[in-house]
Amino acid sequence: MTASKRGFIQMSTTRLFLLTKSAAVILLTLSAAAGAATYSRNTQWRNPVALWRDAARKSPDKARAHYNLATVLSDEGSLDEALEENMKAVELFPAYAQAHFNIGAIHHSRGQKEAAVKRYLLALALRPDLVQAHNNLGYIYYTEGIYDKAKAEYTEAIKLNPAHINAIVNLGALYVDMNEPGRAMSLFKTALVYDPAYAPAHLGMGEALMTEGRMREAAEEFKISLKLKPDFANARNGLGKAYERLGRMDEAAAEYQAALIFNPSLTEAKANLLRITTAPKR
Repeated sequence: MTASKRGFIQMSTTRLFLLTKSAAVILLTLSAAAGAATYSRNTQWRNPVALWRDAARKSPDKARAHYNLATVLSDEGSLDEALEENMKAVELFPAYAQAHFNIGAIHHSRGQKEAAVKRYLLALALRPDLVQAHNNLGYIYYTEGIYDKAKAEYTEAIKLNPAHINAIVNLGALYVDMNEPGRAMSLFKTALVYDPAYAPAHLGMGEALMTEGRMREAAEEFKISLKLKPDFANARNGLGKAYERLGRMDEAAAEYQAALIFNPSLTEAKANLLRITTAPKR
């Protein structure tokens, strides 16, 4: 197992990135069924939170209104209130799989894994085709070192949606940790077919190449990832590792330092920087 886990978890709301170790909580687009027609009829509402707060106030017994309010609250980072609104949604409609999933994802983003697993499993009992729940459940199993279950969940997510780029990259990261770089690279290449500019796939490719000892090629993949996303701390850390193994210690130290500027809690970068800065000079 690597010192820093790589992967991506999701919440089915709008785009937002919250780094958790090396994982990103990716909040997706508001469900199409959530009420685009209503929004078009209320163009005077320029603030989605105000729109759905008003809808929930006027229709307090409708689960969808609370779910949609939770969705836009999550988009603004108001996770406490989003959790409350999702809870109201499942109280009104206990079989609301997406709301159970979002409750789990909020717990997950806070490191409350046991609570997250319970909600993901409930969401999947209600809707076995909920791809995001398979992906997120797989990531929890991965971080707990339960690789067989993680692999099963990622594989199911990809089976349900072959273009689910996060699950593809997550499964690739799992194979890197299982020391199967060939399988990992195949998955990262697939992800890059869907999105050639997807920085995490280039990061994964770099990690897989390092596993095979191909440091120069790995460094190039990390550089591509950083060109696409200059503040990508994990790619900075990866480039630092490649430089270190190539004997380019000053450049390695600079990349580790940059990684910590962008993500001060990246423990692997801290350990790497400490190691090379305290090592006796040869």
